[in-house]
Amino acid sequence: MEFEFGAEAPDIVKIPEADIVGVTVILLTCSYKDQEFLRIGYYVNNDYVDIVCSPENERPDVSKYAGLSLQERSKYISRNILEEPRITNFQIDWN
Repeated sequence: MEFEFGAEAPDIVKIPEADIVGVTVILLTCSYKDQEFLRIGYYVNNDYVDIVCSPENERPDVSKYAGLSLQERSKYISRNILEEPRITNFQIDWN
């Protein structure tokens, strides 16, 4: 069986500013009669496209984005899926 899942991007204004960049998870769960039978998780890294971290520069200077609105700042953020999805199956009562 195959299906395609689509969704609108989140409203960046509703995301706490400290959580805009960094690693996060996209989590899709499937349930039948309130019983979860499948969980698929993707790790995603969100980071500014023009800033490179290095051992000497663990906390890069992002002050140049401080004057921008969150919508403007989002134009400079790259989103990368870090690896294959984590898939977990659960046994449930299908009756």
